[in-house]
Amino acid sequence: MEFNVDKFKMMHLGSSNPKSNYTMGRANLAITKDERDLGVIIDDKLKFDKHIRGIINKANRMLGLIRIGFSCYDEEIFMHLYPVLVRPLLEYCVQVWSPYKQKYINLIEGVQRRATRLVPSLRKLSYEKKLEKLKLTMLI
Repeated sequence: MEFNVDKFKMMHLGSSNPKSNYTMGRANLAITKDERDLGVIIDDKLKFDKHIRGIINKANRMLGLIRIGFSCYDEEIFMHLYPVLVRPLLEYCVQVWSPYKQKYINLIEGVQRRATRLVPSLRKLSYEKKLEKLKLTMLI
């Protein structure tokens, strides 16, 4: 099996890594600071910050499209849209990138918090009561 040098990327891991340049044949291998694999972005420090920011942005954009696309919301419409269009964005591969920093936990949970505000009949309830009424669980 031959390697395609144009598709091959090198990521240096660790602070004591000498960060050498490598060649294959006569071509230098490209060096990258972050890479996407199966939709998950990881950086050279083995952190998922860029990935988490990206999924939060995608989920917020999707919430915006839902808000613009529907003139009235009720619990039934919400439960048809949110679990299919938004929640999978927030849960995809969470076993790999599971957020442990409180700032990311708050941002991810904030997306669901904003989503529950779309249902007018639940606006006066607390977030926990909204989740209970909609039969949803906290994300983190």
